[in-house]
Amino acid sequence: MTSWHDDYKKLDLLNGKISFILEDDEDMIEIHYRDGMLIDVGYIEPLNAYFITVVTDDTAQGWKNPLEEIKVVDKTALVDKIQKTIYKYRVKTNTKNVSKTKIAFFVLLLHLAYAALFAVFMWIAGLLEVPCNWDGIYVVFSGISIALLCLYPFAATGINATSVFFQFLALKNNESKVKNIAMLVAAMLYEVAVIVCFSWFWEGAMGV
Repeated sequence: MTSWHDDYKKLDLLNGKISFILEDDEDMIEIHYRDGMLIDVGYIEPLNAYFITVVTDDTAQGWKNPLEEIKVVDKTALVDKIQKTIYKYRVKTNTKNVSKTKIAFFVLLLHLAYAALFAVFMWIAGLLEVPCNWDGIYVVFSGISIALLCLYPFAATGINATSVFFQFLALKNNESKVKNIAMLVAAMLYEVAVIVCFSWFWEGAMGV
C-alpha cells in the first residue's frame, strides 16, 4: 500500500529527522536538525503553491528572519527542490560537524602504518641479504629502510602534531574529553619515546 509520503522517505536528510504531518496542508513536512535548523514544507491553497522555508531555529525570531523561502508550483518537482535545499544548507554544516576525535585517532594510526612499512622493507632486505644475484636490489631495499628509519622521528613528530591539533579542536567542540585527553597523553609520551630511542640509535651509529 502506497502512501503520500513514500517519495519523501527517499530524501538524503544528512542527519536530519523528518516528520510527515498532512498531505497538501500548510503544515505538510518538517525536517529538524540537532543545531535547531528547520526545513519546513507547506502548501498554501490560496496561492496554489508549495513553500519550502528554511529557518535557523523553530522560534518566533527564526520565522521572522527565514534564511530562504522557495516557491514550488509543480508538485512533481517538490522532492527535488527539497533535496537541493537540504544539500544547500546542510553539506557545509555537516563537514564542520565531522568528529575531530575520530580524525585525531586515525592520524595516530599512521604510526602503525609507518612502522609496518619500515618492517616490510627491513624484512625484504633481510631476505635478499643471503648470497645471491640480487645485490643491487638488496642495496635499494636497505637504503629505503635506512631512509625510513632516519625520517621516522620527523614523520612521527608531524603525525603527533597533527593529531594533537585535532584533539584540541575536539575538546573545543565539547567532544569526549576522556578520549581526547588520553590520546593527547599518549601522543606526548610517544613523542618522548621516539626522541629518546632515536637519540640512542644515533649515538650508537656514530660510535661505530
